[in-house]
Amino acid sequence: NRTLNLGRETLKKGKLDAALALALKGLQEARQINYPVGMARSYNMQANILCMKGNYPEAVSRIDTALAIEQRVADSTLQPTSFMIAGNIQCYMGKYAKGMEYYFSGLAIEEKLKVQHYVHWFYSNIGNLYLDQKNYQKALEYSLKALKGEIKAKDKEALLNTSANLGQIYSSLGKNDSALHYYNLALTTSH
Repeated sequence: NRTLNLGRETLKKGKLDAALALALKGLQEARQINYPVGMARSYNMQANILCMKGNYPEAVSRIDTALAIEQRVADSTLQPTSFMIAGNIQCYMGKYAKGMEYYFSGLAIEEKLKVQHYVHWFYSNIGNLYLDQKNYQKALEYSLKALKGEIKAKDKEALLNTSANLGQIYSSLGKNDSALHYYNLALTTSH
């Protein structure tokens, strides 16, 4: 839907209120033509924006609505996005275990799709949570998977963050040569 696409572009510019207005307009348009996928996309966008604005309870409500719609229409291509947003919201609220549950739920669906847009993001977020818990082996496992996906996707920003995280993981494990390698990779990626 054009309105939601315009909302995404507006969001990329950091105009949260204008993007939220477009997401709400997109919801209204999707309702008028009874298009559940458009409604779910609108709720996803609303939840993401509300999370960015720090309105977590309302963000949770919107993402729950998106997930309910997606499950009702059995849209497995949209569910990973919703689970990613739901995990992010929970983590911002300090509910890391619940965030991890959402990430694993989304990852399980994403890994079954032919086109996997978010798999490296799931790996990265899971790796980050394990790193925060000082579970370095699991952090390493998921961060290396993320790195592989980020290289394949040519996602420079994600590659920079994961490389720095891998440097931190290896440093914590006392493997300084490996830590230095990944810190240098992060440095060269940043240029």
